[in-house]
Amino acid sequence: MLDIYLKNGDICPSETGDITLTESAIQAAKVRLQWFLNEWRLGPMLGLPYFEEVFVKSPNIQKIKKIITDKLLEIDNVDSVVSMDIAVDSKSRHGTINFVISANGEVIEEEVELLG
Repeated sequence: MLDIYLKNGDICPSETGDITLTESAIQAAKVRLQWFLNEWRLGPMLGLPYFEEVFVKSPNIQKIKKIITDKLLEIDNVDSVVSMDIAVDSKSRHGTINFVISANGEVIEEEVELLG
């Protein structure tokens, strides 16, 4: 699936000022993992249940990993989720997701910071 190319979360135009498109699986993964459930009015179910499952008193990390893995595998060109580590501070509603995916035969490691 084609997306608008982002650099540091902002649209990154070409040298001529045109919007550049990308099929980057890692960009799609990072954007998808930063969406909260019901956040985007055009696709409320595309987000993840962070307030319902992650930023709770005693989060079930195994369940969260399963939810995130399923979401990552929905992305075009993602073949598998190799590994994932999740750190959550329920009190401050912050967390990090470190993950390794295989996409188009390439192994990619990335981190997403969650600010609830």
